[in-house]
Amino acid sequence: MAEHDCPSTSNEKTEDEVPPAKKIKVIADHKKEKLEERLNYILSCTVCLDLPSSVCMQCCHGHLMCVGCYHHLLADGRLKDEQATCPSCRVDITRGSCIRNLAVEKAISELPVQCSFCSGVFSRSNITLHERCECNERVVKCRFKQLGCHWSGPAHELDRHVDSCSHSMKSPTELLQCLNSINSQQQDQAFVTAVEQHPSNPTLSAERGLTYQLLLKSKISEPLEIDILLLRAPYDDVIIEAKPCYTRFTSDITESTLEPLKTRDVNRLLGSKVINIRLFMFQHKR
Repeated sequence: MAEHDCPSTSNEKTEDEVPPAKKIKVIADHKKEKLEERLNYILSCTVCLDLPSSVCMQCCHGHLMCVGCYHHLLADGRLKDEQATCPSCRVDITRGSCIRNLAVEKAISELPVQCSFCSGVFSRSNITLHERCECNERVVKCRFKQLGCHWSGPAHELDRHVDSCSHSMKSPTELLQCLNSINSQQQDQAFVTAVEQHPSNPTLSAERGLTYQLLLKSKISEPLEIDILLLRAPYDDVIIEAKPCYTRFTSDITESTLEPLKTRDVNRLLGSKVINIRLFMFQHKR
């Protein structure tokens, strides 16, 4: 029998029978990465060029803005006495013309993101819970940090450290001495907290703030002493830190001192047409 007439054995495979599994997998992964990059670009905010982390707003032409940049544009327009406009199409931006885009918010929440500790991939809606509570590689501090322990390390090593921590074996007298020492150190330190939520966003300013002052319009014959308390307006979700202030009016002093308005929603208040705040005044009786 000729060589070309020999039938092939059962162990031999032709080229059509060899499945190119690895090649198909590589191409699929490559397309997936390109799709994620395109979605990140399409769904990003037109102001800070980052994906919105919570509420997503859009102008009447469909250009997206995160809620922080949206309030900042309204606040800038009010401070400059100008009409706020969309940075993409220059259409007017008002509270009545812009709407919330729920579909984009849901799409962003399902986009994959990598954990900064274990490099695992999770959806954006679950990454915060994972990094704060579930990841075994997240950096945690010792349970006795308030007593002076400076240990920090992966979460899976915390129990082993606590068993050997020297602060867990101290007597009540030694623990009281540690607490007194820490309290004295905290009184000598000044803590500064920044309200800037996006350090990479040049449109947000940590220096912007609001102050308030009371003016006495009527005439008084004797000093008037009152306590002032500012709270958020009814049916409003602007968070205002309740801090009472004392002021004393006389016939010569008719203006109270400038007091800061403790809130992180400064841009939101400035962007509103009317600032609604609830004011309580308590008079000191002699």
